[in-house]
Amino acid sequence: MVHPVWEVRARLFVSARQYLIVGNPDHVPIPERVPTGVILTATDGALLLPGLNTGDIWMKAETWAEAPPLELDGWDDVVEASYNATQEARLCAVDGGPAERFPNLAWNGPGTYRLRVSTRGRDAGSYADAIDEDEEPVEEHRIQSWPAPPSPAVVHKATDAVGRYWRTA
Repeated sequence: MVHPVWEVRARLFVSARQYLIVGNPDHVPIPERVPTGVILTATDGALLLPGLNTGDIWMKAETWAEAPPLELDGWDDVVEASYNATQEARLCAVDGGPAERFPNLAWNGPGTYRLRVSTRGRDAGSYADAIDEDEEPVEEHRIQSWPAPPSPAVVHKATDAVGRYWRTA
């Protein structure tokens, strides 16, 4: 049985309906349309799209030595995209620094990684608009990262309205 190299589940602050994975903040893509509805990647930067405008979401970040089993049950959207890291790849809020409690998603050093992002509750997050630190988050994301050659983005499951908006914007 395959197991993650490292995993953590904690709250992650998001703002302006986005959060980032960055090695270099100058390389974060600016979206017009996001074909996966969840993630847009560039070398050393990725933009991820929650439904919540401002506040905390639940985030589970996992690093793997190889592709983890694909789990669709219990998730609204599940997508994959390639990420080229020339340095670390850290989760962070748009208006803040790296969230140090989460692992370096480019844990095996520079190279290409596959990122699988699973989401649930984005529609509820979009209606909540803001969650303060005393409230329980209504939205959860899981990011799984493993070394892999570059390949086209894949949408495994797409059921929420937030993703539909970004895929067709």
